[in-house]
Amino acid sequence: MAAYLALVVVPLVVLFLRAGRRETGGGRPSAPVGVVSSAGPTPPALDLPPFDAYGAAEAPAMPDLPLHPVPGGAPVALSALVSGPTILHLWSLACRSCAEEWDSFERFLGEGAGHGFPPVVSVLVVPGEEGDPSEAARRELAAVRREGWFGRRVPGIDAPWAVREDRVLAHGDRPTADRPITGYPETFLLDGRRRVRLRLAGPAPWDVDTWRRLLAAVPDLQ
Repeated sequence: MAAYLALVVVPLVVLFLRAGRRETGGGRPSAPVGVVSSAGPTPPALDLPPFDAYGAAEAPAMPDLPLHPVPGGAPVALSALVSGPTILHLWSLACRSCAEEWDSFERFLGEGAGHGFPPVVSVLVVPGEEGDPSEAARRELAAVRREGWFGRRVPGIDAPWAVREDRVLAHGDRPTADRPITGYPETFLLDGRRRVRLRLAGPAPWDVDTWRRLLAAVPDLQ
């Protein structure tokens, strides 16, 4: 009975909790988490959100995404921004959960550096398969500054980088090698070789104590 609980019931409960956390806005369908390590999903501590952690030997590579500076300019490869452990956060203005986590995320951007956490690369995902992502991002940001974001006033909202949705969003409920996310928001802890060592699907708890424990769950992060 103990073996059955450990091998069958616990993983099913973890996956159920993950699926329940995923919520997107703007008419986009929700999707369950699709990536797990070869050993199965890592059961998180009770006070941590559901996450997938990977050892260095099995960690999948994050695609070298072309990131477009929102103010304008030539795109920059993600690899140019990853020289060591890096937190990559992909979000959308069509996502209600992204709006709900925004205040804590913005605070963490200021607090995290003071606690020695890895730098955060924040990427706004814009819809469409053609056109300039930077222009689309500026247009969307201007609209939410003016009209609000799912009922929230965010006059100062901004984003340094943008990427088109067709470069990151998988067509089904499982990420692929070149399309790493299944919905919004999704957050990744990358090592210096741009490998995914930790993945959180859905809103992340953007507070210092939680991230300290999350980082402790990834040994030998370089």
